[in-house]
Amino acid sequence: PDELFYLRRDGVKFDCMLPGSAGKLKASGVCVLSSTRIVFIAKEKTANRADFGSFEIPFGRDVGGLVNPQFKQPIFGANYLQGEVQCAQFGGGTAKASLTFTSGGCDTFLQNFFKVFGEAQLQGQATPFSAGFRQNPQHTAFVDPNDPSVLYISQPTPSAPPLEGAPTGT
Repeated sequence: PDELFYLRRDGVKFDCMLPGSAGKLKASGVCVLSSTRIVFIAKEKTANRADFGSFEIPFGRDVGGLVNPQFKQPIFGANYLQGEVQCAQFGGGTAKASLTFTSGGCDTFLQNFFKVFGEAQLQGQATPFSAGFRQNPQHTAFVDPNDPSVLYISQPTPSAPPLEGAPTGT
């Protein structure tokens, strides 16, 4: 209920080795970073299995959360983020997952991910704009022409309508 969405990143390739003999998941698509998790959503007809449409990587400190996330920059190939996730499905066990950033830079995603993940580890969830946006988001410019991340900035909430019979200040 208190989940906040920070950004969406297109041009991501997802690979996951499932525990036991459950096999592997592979697809291209979009990942969404929130205050509690990363959700990968496979693009139509890119998944290697018909039963694979999305995968959730929670940040919880308890069983089931992301463990040991690492950013890798290979000499040849695209940058990627990898880690281990406890799977409740497929008979339980640890899945090894990676998100490869196949189109452009990934600095915006990574900076926000590590801030949000770190805060979620301390508090169980990142708080609104405390982790991803330490500055006033209205006075912050995010410019990286090579990074296709889309940031979500909260909009101001409208004021409550004046009470009937209350002075309006005019």
